[in-house]
Amino acid sequence: MRTYLIMLLLVILVDAACDSAKKTQVIAKPKVSKAELSNVKLAKLITLMEQLEKKRSKLDETLTTFHQQIHKWKQQVESEIRWREIHNFTEATNNKLISNNLEAIRKAEGYQQIVQSEIDLTKAALMEADRVRKQVELDVLLLDSLEENKLTTIVESLDFAIDNLQLRSTEMIINPNNADLPSLESIWQKHFNAK
Repeated sequence: MRTYLIMLLLVILVDAACDSAKKTQVIAKPKVSKAELSNVKLAKLITLMEQLEKKRSKLDETLTTFHQQIHKWKQQVESEIRWREIHNFTEATNNKLISNNLEAIRKAEGYQQIVQSEIDLTKAALMEADRVRKQVELDVLLLDSLEENKLTTIVESLDFAIDNLQLRSTEMIINPNNADLPSLESIWQKHFNAK
């Protein structure tokens, strides 16, 4: 019985020692070099550029759709003007079809301004991302030959550039209240008065 108790006590002590060793054991992570870290960041930058390109493409499609809709509505107004023999803005606004189309054209032209502004911002972000990508590619070529402490500045500047580009690559958020909508009369003058 005494031998059994001693064995049991030894098993308990060994288990406790193993648990203690497990708790104090530090799991060593493999050290990642600055060059490897920069390659990861370069891949992230390329992904952001792809997102920006998709956003630009979607914006271009939206702008084209607005152009097509405006053209369709203008044709409807022109047809109605000829058929009803409308000669001025007052007559035009009294016609519901023309009035509705003028409203739609006005809104679409306002939204075109917003979309064009977003396209311009996206193109600028793509140009900046391309500039940063080229710099990072050069940095990665050089990284293996530099000391680790000199690389911190390069990696920090890359983090900053990526953070700024991420803000631009997010989904387009359009606030219709930001559209500078022209008056219905100016739409009439622009598209139909000279005809």
